[in-house]
Amino acid sequence: MARLLADGPGGLYLDSVCPETATFLVCAYRNGSLETADQFLWSSAGVFQTLPVEQRLRLIEEEPQFVTAVAMHYPLSGAMGESW
Repeated sequence: MARLLADGPGGLYLDSVCPETATFLVCAYRNGSLETADQFLWSSAGVFQTLPVEQRLRLIEEEPQFVTAVAMHYPLSGAMGESW
């Protein structure tokens, strides 16, 4: 999830779906620290580090669904090594 958000297709996907419906918890944080995967996960101002444990677990649980949704929405982004 963090890698997809930092590399571009995840952020693009959130920009397209979050205004319509907050399908994923990460929708609430799409304007936060998404520049790098490390910043998203481990920075003291990053999304993952600032969440309560319950929301961290929810983010972990929804990761497979998020990754699948991004892959279906942008099917060639990862396979082609495309740089965003």
